[in-house]
Amino acid sequence: LDYTQDCRETGRCCSAKMSCYEKDSQWSACMPYCIAGQAHNSDADSRLEHPGPWSCREVLPTDQFLVAQAAKTLLLSPEQLRSLYSEKFKRFDQDNSSTMDLNEFRHLLREKFQQRSVEVSEDLVQKIWKDLDPSHSGAVNFTEFCRWYFSTIGWGS
Repeated sequence: LDYTQDCRETGRCCSAKMSCYEKDSQWSACMPYCIAGQAHNSDADSRLEHPGPWSCREVLPTDQFLVAQAAKTLLLSPEQLRSLYSEKFKRFDQDNSSTMDLNEFRHLLREKFQQRSVEVSEDLVQKIWKDLDPSHSGAVNFTEFCRWYFSTIGWGS
């Protein structure tokens, strides 16, 4: 097994039989299993800078992580959020930042209302965005987006 590839950024492994496990904040690797608190064969690899025990927290691919995080926060199942993530949020997250900025949100909103033959003014976009991004950070994460979507648009839309 090759433990020299750090999978922290993607959470993806080249084999379905492996998962990405965190050693610590500096390293993660794809392995078939991981036992927390123990050193693993990868520690014998001279290229690994930090030998020692592993935390074994599973590192999920970004999309799975965002859905799981939103589900936990909103007390919903990941299944309830997967289609919203892929069909709405991810499709309009044009820069793949895992957040949605005003311009990306504007595109989503205009497309959503265009399906209903309703014109969306810039004033309305700004008012909705102000509610969606009360911290004025300039971007909303998937959990914030879900809260807005379910309270404004609803489950069946």
